[in-house]
Amino acid sequence: MYQDGVCRLNQRSFSKCIEFSDTNYQLAQPDDRTATFEYLCDLYNYVDASIHVQFSFVNRRADPAQYARSFEIAPQGDDFDDIRAEYTGILQRQLTRGNNGIVKTKYLTFTIEADNLKAARARLERIETDLLGYFKMMGAAARVLGGAERLEVLHGVFHPDGELFRFDWKWLPTAGLSTKDFIAPSSFASAVSAAISDVLELAIASTADIACSKFPATSTHSM
Repeated sequence: MYQDGVCRLNQRSFSKCIEFSDTNYQLAQPDDRTATFEYLCDLYNYVDASIHVQFSFVNRRADPAQYARSFEIAPQGDDFDDIRAEYTGILQRQLTRGNNGIVKTKYLTFTIEADNLKAARARLERIETDLLGYFKMMGAAARVLGGAERLEVLHGVFHPDGELFRFDWKWLPTAGLSTKDFIAPSSFASAVSAAISDVLELAIASTADIACSKFPATSTHSM
């Protein structure tokens, strides 16, 4: 992962990621709906066979205190600070009653192949500009994620309990680590691994039973 958001997947594959929001399609007028649908079709038609596109819809739990602070309206030192504080309180109370700290985000990741990083950056920037233009025409806010932001998204996926993401580009040279080391979980716990453990325990128990049946315990009596 590079600081500008370009991710090198292998020797020839490179990707970037766009975060986008919803557009108010249901409440729009029929003409606006038609225009939005046509712009979306234009976006799909723009993506040819040389561009791999993936849509990701991520629901993750954020730190409650940190998420609540994002709704705070900073005081300005004027007569309206009381209103700002009251409105902040309303938003935070609605937050606790609503999604329980679940953050819903949407991403479009586009991947290309190139001979080197320089050529990949040039083409990715052209594609990025065109895609942002389509989102703008549809009325959906969109922005390109930087390298640290992409790492934070991946960290949230691998740490669904809301563990804080700690990372700084300055740490890489001194620590001798890669960006993967800052997002990877320490372990995986899944139903598959639990099932494998149950099978192993059953196999061990069965083996023990077979051994006991073939080689029964014998007792000796002293005369």
